[in-house]
Amino acid sequence: MSYRLLTVLRLAPPADAEAFAHYQLIHLTPLMRALSGCGTGAFVVAVVIGWQAGVLVGGLSWLAMVSLWLTGIALVAWREHSYRSGLILSFMHLLSIEAGVVLFVAAGGASLEWAVPVFGLLPVATSPVWTSPRTFAAAMASAVLYPALLFALVPSSYDLTVRGVLFLGIGVSAAFVIHAYFVRILRAHFALEMELRAQAHTDALTGVWTRRHFTHLATEAIARARAHEAPVCALYLDVDRFKAINDTYGHATGDRALSMVAHVLRGNVRPCDIMGRLGGDEFAVVLPGATLAVASKVAERVRAAMSSVPVLTDDLCVSIGVAQLRADGDLGRLLAEADVALISAKDGGRNRVVRSVA
Repeated sequence: MSYRLLTVLRLAPPADAEAFAHYQLIHLTPLMRALSGCGTGAFVVAVVIGWQAGVLVGGLSWLAMVSLWLTGIALVAWREHSYRSGLILSFMHLLSIEAGVVLFVAAGGASLEWAVPVFGLLPVATSPVWTSPRTFAAAMASAVLYPALLFALVPSSYDLTVRGVLFLGIGVSAAFVIHAYFVRILRAHFALEMELRAQAHTDALTGVWTRRHFTHLATEAIARARAHEAPVCALYLDVDRFKAINDTYGHATGDRALSMVAHVLRGNVRPCDIMGRLGGDEFAVVLPGATLAVASKVAERVRAAMSSVPVLTDDLCVSIGVAQLRADGDLGRLLAEADVALISAKDGGRNRVVRSVA
């Protein structure tokens, strides 16, 4: 299959492949477990019924071994939480079921023609599991070539060529349609979930993180910094005389001023720094790995950039408080100390950067 065709069918890898792989892990691992459990149960029941009915004239020991092997795969799959390992187990289960079906038919003394419909059904039954083009192509090749090898090894007087090609062709074609539809639906749900998550985590006006998500990300960043014994600093800022801006120029201008603050912040901090709008005209930035001196330079750069922004008839100014995380502190204490420094900047005449005395 060409990449162009896969793109048309929306089977090509998404832009955020790692996130989509995690999404697959969450949603497809239960399906893999269910399919392996159902396949194993159906095979074991068929062997028991065949043995009780006396239709299996030989090969019971082999069938018992296959049943135990399939049960072991199903149990391992039930405890497995890795999507890649789940795919390997699914391949093993598919090939084992196909071998078991041939052994079952041979043990019953029947013609191999009875196994052909089962081999046509297996690609359809397993089609939702193979979400990537490579795994789907490998699974379909296994579903076609492995039965052909088994038929060649097991003697039979029945001509399987026409019937085998017919059933396997129908099975693989139906599997492709189901697979394409299933993956397209899964990708659509993934894109929608990512969009909703971004909307929930992003401030609609400024495009920075909301207070809740900022707190979550900043807390994780502080934990990582502590593990590496790295410093962490925070900036706490708000717009000088923001209420006067709204009262004089209107709320639309005030909204534009807040958007410009977020724009200037994005242009003057590192990609690893975490920005959030805490409410109203208050913003915070957590800078993992930055010392107080480095954070103060960043704050001064932001303040200078804001003073030259032509949003209003007067210059748009911000006051910024800077604090460094204490050895026994947390995010709340870090922001509180930066807020105290911000208040000092306000009291000192605004449009300035003040470090926390702590």
